[in-house]
Amino acid sequence: MILHFINTVLLKLHKDKIEKGLIFLNRISVNKINKIITEECHQKSLKYRIISKKNNEVTFKIKRRKKVYIVKYHKTLAVNKLDYNNFLEIYDKNNAKKAYYITTGVFLQDVYNINYNIFFNRPIILVDGINFVVKDKKFYLSKNFSSSNLSFRRYFPKF
Repeated sequence: MILHFINTVLLKLHKDKIEKGLIFLNRISVNKINKIITEECHQKSLKYRIISKKNNEVTFKIKRRKKVYIVKYHKTLAVNKLDYNNFLEIYDKNNAKKAYYITTGVFLQDVYNINYNIFFNRPIILVDGINFVVKDKKFYLSKNFSSSNLSFRRYFPKF
């Protein structure tokens, strides 16, 4: 309860900065996101494969030892059930240990409901645009938003 209150206050205090971060995320191309994730995988010596890439989304399979993670970045205003179910299929086909669905927008309530019901069997973390901006400290705390300050490392398998 207290944590929710603190988060609400912080969001209100930093509303302008968060909005600028969201605008930047919506302007950056999926090709640039693809390049950032690829470079970070190389830096961490992680095996990766691009499962799918479209003009508004890219999905990676990232592997470290026996840990397989699926990371999807989706530029959209709202993620619906169909988008989420397609992601679930990818998750299941790749026998992933964990998955992250990152969107620049929001998840519809149906998606949260489905994810809540299956979370213990399939750990899929939903990251909306606001949470992505706020949790990426280097990006969020920079004076000017820049793709060089974006990082996806927290979504990779740990050593």
